[in-house]
Amino acid sequence: MRGRLLAAGALVAGVGAAAAVRAGTTPDQLPIPARGIKVVAHASCPPGYDRAQFGNEPTSTTRARALAAFAQPDGTVWDTWNQQAVAPATVQIDHVRALKSAWCFGAAGWTADVRRAFARDPGNLIPTRAATNDQKSDQDPGTWQPPSPAARCDYALRWLTMTRTYHLAALRADLVAAAADYATCPG
Repeated sequence: MRGRLLAAGALVAGVGAAAAVRAGTTPDQLPIPARGIKVVAHASCPPGYDRAQFGNEPTSTTRARALAAFAQPDGTVWDTWNQQAVAPATVQIDHVRALKSAWCFGAAGWTADVRRAFARDPGNLIPTRAATNDQKSDQDPGTWQPPSPAARCDYALRWLTMTRTYHLAALRADLVAAAADYATCPG
């Protein structure tokens, strides 16, 4: 199913809360993590974005948990986006669905508690080299992909999951890119 999802066809507009990614693709044919994601034509970023709106993230406890989740037996940390083990001191914690992106696609209307939960959600936190995190910044799948092609399935699945779980909207280009990468996932 995943391999056929992105067969030749023209892009079409969103259909209700779920979007048909390619011509002839019905919402129930989308990869499961992409179903129910609202597609918007453009980002409408409300004024007032500030990282502080998401609480003091990531706290030292949140950072320690993210590092521990990716710890290797030799004391290094697995950098998923680059697919290599790195020294813990060289990493930053990346938000898979960036805080600014979340703000622009729905988080501006959330309560402070929901924004804080999103910023600290373990599914949204990946240790990666500072340079990779800086390069990604607040980009989404339509404009940024992990440097290692082997990481793209994980990135797509996490991005789609965070977007769906927190009822965030997405640009069609981001949904198409994430669905394409998800289609490469094994199984």
